[in-house]
Amino acid sequence: MATNYTYIDYGGYHIIKTKASNIRLVSLNRQYGENKYIRDAKDALGKPYYGMNASFFNTSNSDLCNIAYQDGKPVGPGTQGSTNASGCGASIVCWNKSKLKLYDGVTSGSSSYIPTLRGTWAQGGINLNLWDTNWENKFKEHGDPGLLDGISARTGILINTNSNEVYLFMTPAINQTVADYRNAVINYIKYFEKSSGTKWQAMLTDGGASAQMVCADVDVQVLLKNRPVPQIIALKDTN
Repeated sequence: MATNYTYIDYGGYHIIKTKASNIRLVSLNRQYGENKYIRDAKDALGKPYYGMNASFFNTSNSDLCNIAYQDGKPVGPGTQGSTNASGCGASIVCWNKSKLKLYDGVTSGSSSYIPTLRGTWAQGGINLNLWDTNWENKFKEHGDPGLLDGISARTGILINTNSNEVYLFMTPAINQTVADYRNAVINYIKYFEKSSGTKWQAMLTDGGASAQMVCADVDVQVLLKNRPVPQIIALKDTN
């Protein structure tokens, strides 16, 4: 049994639970020069990556549309991953080597919220405001409103700021609204973690045809029109 992560099968949703210190953000484009599926990519030592797709990205040139910083630097080639583009959120989940946090109102890598030390990371996305009844209006402020009306596969990051644990949370089902996905996250917290409250926060990342997750327990992609991705949220230690 793995000791550095836990896989949870949650009835059509797939979850990888791990410590924030076991996360690293990886640019597959920087390593390979082109997008890859997670299942086909390997790290510098030739080991398969475990993890989930990450940032929204421009499908024409693979530029990241979300902040993605590892060790204080954007993970993509050049400045790719240095901003949260309009419609792709203005929030980050970040680890500063001592605390796991979600911050709102972050659009640039120049923000003081982005940690700079080696071993730190910051991933951008759209805050789901789990405990706010006004969450849809807040979503529309920084997320593409069209995302709320559509159905698609979904991925996101759930965090527990007390325990510094990260839950990579995805579903390949293409019939999910953002509200469906958000409700599934809340129900998981309440009924399986037997908890609630603001120590639990969540952020939507890219989904759709990009939704994919790989670990020793599961290798899942969207069945129709799945696509390679330029950046992933990976596990440092897969044991």
